[in-house]
Amino acid sequence: VIRAGANGSPEFGAAAAALDDNTTEVTRAMRTLLGPQRAARFNGRWVRHIDLLMQYTVAVAEDDVAERTRLQRKLDATMRSFGPALARATNGRVAPRMMRTAMTTHQYQMLDQISAFVTTDYERAHETAYDAYVHMNGAATRLGRSLGAAVRDGLPRGGAATGGGGMALSSS
Repeated sequence: VIRAGANGSPEFGAAAAALDDNTTEVTRAMRTLLGPQRAARFNGRWVRHIDLLMQYTVAVAEDDVAERTRLQRKLDATMRSFGPALARATNGRVAPRMMRTAMTTHQYQMLDQISAFVTTDYERAHETAYDAYVHMNGAATRLGRSLGAAVRDGLPRGGAATGGGGMALSSS
């Protein structure tokens, strides 16, 4: 999406639609795991970071340094908010510092990729995109484990009360 937006490619619309579909799926998963209110708050942050990245891409393509700086500050604040928000949503199962670091690292990898692509340093753009993918895959794995543990904590313990797991005694 970023590359299509940076060079005004006609594929931008389709790429943006695919990103929107991905956001819907991520939010649906979060709704299942955390409930509708927490998922809605997560979605707000997620959509904000995507929108800011798209705006940043345009600012880089237009060589608008002041706008890039303004958007980078907003991105910094948005990315810092993921860790504490996910920690609250999972009753402390997600380490806020780990998520904050992961999201901030991801952000800067994305910003570097945008800059490299716009300046036609395609090798660096590709390497940075790959590094961002590998990095986020690792962060997503850690987040998934934490979310799984948080969900597990909220599930009932033990078996159903059916007489210790055996067949019920006849009442005759």
